[in-house]
Amino acid sequence: MGIMMRRKFVGRGGREENRTAGQVDPRILIIAAVVIVVLVIGSVAAYFFLFRKTGPSEEELARQAAQVDSDNDGYPDLDEQAAGTDPNDPTRYPGSHKKVLVARTDIPANTLLKDDLILIKEVPAVGAAPEAAILESEKDRVLGHISAVDIKQNDFILDAMIYTGRPQLSYLVPKYKRAVSIRYDELSAVTGLIELGDLVDIIGRFSINRREGGTMDYAKTIIQNARVVAIGQMFMPPEPNDTTAAELPPPSGVTLAVYPHEAERLVWAENYGGATLHMALRAPVNDVLARTPGTTEESVFNRTLLNEARTVEVYVGGVHSAVVRFEPDGAQRRGLPRIDGVVPSYENQTTLDDEDKGWAAGAEIPRPSYDTTLRVTSSPEPKKRTPGLFDLFFGGNR
Repeated sequence: MGIMMRRKFVGRGGREENRTAGQVDPRILIIAAVVIVVLVIGSVAAYFFLFRKTGPSEEELARQAAQVDSDNDGYPDLDEQAAGTDPNDPTRYPGSHKKVLVARTDIPANTLLKDDLILIKEVPAVGAAPEAAILESEKDRVLGHISAVDIKQNDFILDAMIYTGRPQLSYLVPKYKRAVSIRYDELSAVTGLIELGDLVDIIGRFSINRREGGTMDYAKTIIQNARVVAIGQMFMPPEPNDTTAAELPPPSGVTLAVYPHEAERLVWAENYGGATLHMALRAPVNDVLARTPGTTEESVFNRTLLNEARTVEVYVGGVHSAVVRFEPDGAQRRGLPRIDGVVPSYENQTTLDDEDKGWAAGAEIPRPSYDTTLRVTSSPEPKKRTPGLFDLFFGGNR
């Protein structure tokens, strides 16, 4: 059991070698090790060969791109693109052009300069525009100021053409309009939230006399689409860090730009006895004029204007016939004499008795729902006719 089996192997030169069974030839181990080393070295070499960088580095690429000058004007393409110029146009490069202000149309002297009067034009930096031409970046020096001289269309706007002082209110009034002031309080001015440039409607509340006696409260929109050009003594938005507005007294009035006939209406309404005026703020994109009938106590509470008794004169064939007393709601109106051969009617309503012969004495007369003097006229009695299909289906007389 403990005896190891040995075998004889014939070695090189015919020598016999004794080896234990299962023992590996050392030469085979050496060959295997050499093969493994060769494979590892080959794999590493293949990796570096396949994945090595064949082009220039990123730094080199950036350096080369910074030197590209497609139009050979001495300015690299990257610099021209950063300046907003065309890298393929040799006449344009950083600093080759500038943007200046020109007149979009003819501008008379003493005109408030606004965006719609100014045009931005790009010109060569040298020789195309005066050195005093105002640049686009200096636009704030022009807007909101007054032209000191006449400026022709496409003329360059220069400092000498602009009155740089604070403009007067008259320059803010649109052509064909007038500036009119009304009393101001925060409640009537949308709790003080109305600002310069807003569009407002003016609603007046009046106490008017009735023709039949007494008074009636009446509210009506009297002005629409009026521009607020001043609040108190302030008619220009304050500049940043300007403390002048804070030093002004609280506003006691609002100045509106309106047409001449609207100015007359506004002055009359404000001075009408017992009248109060309110401002309604409009959306800046809405210039549609609304048509409103006005409002009274009766329309608010769904009442008719004929709550009191009314006296109505009745005319038959142009001849005065009777006087009818219309009592308040629920009372009967009686006393109208019988009218033979005619059908009395008023406005768009006709009332017949059961026999189609006219109002009988003591008949109730429907109460009209309009505030006018009722004049009752007469018309021929309708002729009797044979009932037709319309009467069979719908009943009654046409």
